[in-house]
Amino acid sequence: MTLFESAGDSSRRRRSAAGRTTGTEYELLAITPDTSFFSSLAFNGTPHGWKVRWARSVSAAMGILACRTIPVILYDWCSADEDWATSIERLRLIPEDPCIVLAARGVDEDLWRRAIGLRVYDVVCRTGEFGHLVATLQFAWKWKAGRRGRAGLHISRNTNPLLYRLDR
Repeated sequence: MTLFESAGDSSRRRRSAAGRTTGTEYELLAITPDTSFFSSLAFNGTPHGWKVRWARSVSAAMGILACRTIPVILYDWCSADEDWATSIERLRLIPEDPCIVLAARGVDEDLWRRAIGLRVYDVVCRTGEFGHLVATLQFAWKWKAGRRGRAGLHISRNTNPLLYRLDR
């Protein structure tokens, strides 16, 4: 199993003659100054239908997102000096309300609660098991796609995506 393939997906997808997995194409914006982290996402994701775009900073990401809609953002909090909460608040200003996943060196209950309080979809360990990262990104994509599919219903923008409610 590779970075962007889970056990559930491998049985439902077909491989083309070139070895590329066919099926759903996902798009992700990775915000990270770490070229190794981005490279591993792009290298492992491309053969499985993931289009991974890259921004080194939130400012660069805002420029990309002003030109195109990308439903899932992976924000890499790789520096202890960095204020990730301010960065998340800036990303929340995007009108399309992308699904944001926070990647951190270590995940604990306090970090997870703070992130969820800022309407982050989930927090994953950037150096841990890639299978968890893959599953989280795929669920984020499917959750965001499901929200777009329920256009007739209004989903409160101020709600945690893990615990959202439908406003009538």
